[in-house]
Amino acid sequence: MISCKNETEPNATRNSGIEVQQAEKDRNEITLLVKNVYKWLNIADGPSGFSPVTKDSLIVGYDHADQKLYEKELSKSGLFAKEFVDNTARIFNKQDELLRNGKAEWQEGDMPPFGGSDVNAWCRCQDQPTDDFDKINVVIEKMISNTADLYWNWTGFGEDWENEHYHIKVVKENGRWKIAWMEGWDYEENVKLNY
Repeated sequence: MISCKNETEPNATRNSGIEVQQAEKDRNEITLLVKNVYKWLNIADGPSGFSPVTKDSLIVGYDHADQKLYEKELSKSGLFAKEFVDNTARIFNKQDELLRNGKAEWQEGDMPPFGGSDVNAWCRCQDQPTDDFDKINVVIEKMISNTADLYWNWTGFGEDWENEHYHIKVVKENGRWKIAWMEGWDYEENVKLNY
């Protein structure tokens, strides 16, 4: 680039402008990704995963065939990174093991005995103010290369909703941003017993 004195603009200045444009593009793509995840969850007709197997009045494990279909649906959506799908499989396998070997006890009709099970894992909430996912506000806390840490909250529904933050990590796979980790799907939290 040429300045008004016919001097060439330094490469660093030119490069920082490109970096800012790319960062803004990435922010927009990440925001759209988060909103699309919740839209997808709201309309997904496929298997829900973690389907309990009941014997008498006890839940003694999970349906493995349903879980495999669920993992395929997650992958097929194009919204989730391989590490997220693998993590849900790890949670499933550990919870299933705890139920099958009797270390976790779960009566049919009761809340699951695992950490975080009193709320929806996808939002750490018990309800949501709207199905208008464009009201989701995404705040990117840190972006380095092909990873970003962020949180989201609802806007326009009062201070209580705006003060609640749900944390997510995203990665860029094959040029597309995807969900890598979500607060409600933290492995350690989800395999911890509540008693």
